[in-house]
Amino acid sequence: MRAARLDEAARLSAIEAAAAARFREQGLAWIAEGPPVAPQAYAILIEAGRVCVAADADDMPVGFAAWYPLDGCLYLAEMDVLPQHAGHRLGAALIGELVRIAQAAHMPALLLTTFRNVPWNAPYYARLGFRILDANGITSELAAEIQRQTAAGLPPQSRVAMRLDLNEPLA
Repeated sequence: MRAARLDEAARLSAIEAAAAARFREQGLAWIAEGPPVAPQAYAILIEAGRVCVAADADDMPVGFAAWYPLDGCLYLAEMDVLPQHAGHRLGAALIGELVRIAQAAHMPALLLTTFRNVPWNAPYYARLGFRILDANGITSELAAEIQRQTAAGLPPQSRVAMRLDLNEPLA
């Protein structure tokens, strides 16, 4: 695990596109066929120190997590792992890195929005300790993020907001 470098922004877009191909098997081909986040957008997050990568033995990113602050918490904006590296617990390691970052910044939780029934989305995050938020747990900033995603075409009935509370002190 390490911070992403600016020259890796295009690689992050490629990782996202490769990981999105898995959505075809869930009947969500439109996600697989849609464009990934532009490298320029990843570059902005990298420059702000808001992207960490899982790198292989050659120091080449094979997975990443991009985040930004939301409601005083760390919001996981995107997390992807190359399909050929899936099942090696890189996602869990990336979440662990985000927990360390959030704790160091004295943030109380990690937040995310994801698909309710895609196995590597909400069910996966639930196994890592995230809980689904009901309407009372969704703050105005998180509601605005959900609205932005809905406007971008993500169907709200298939989505959930989740939270991982960080009660443990940084080790």
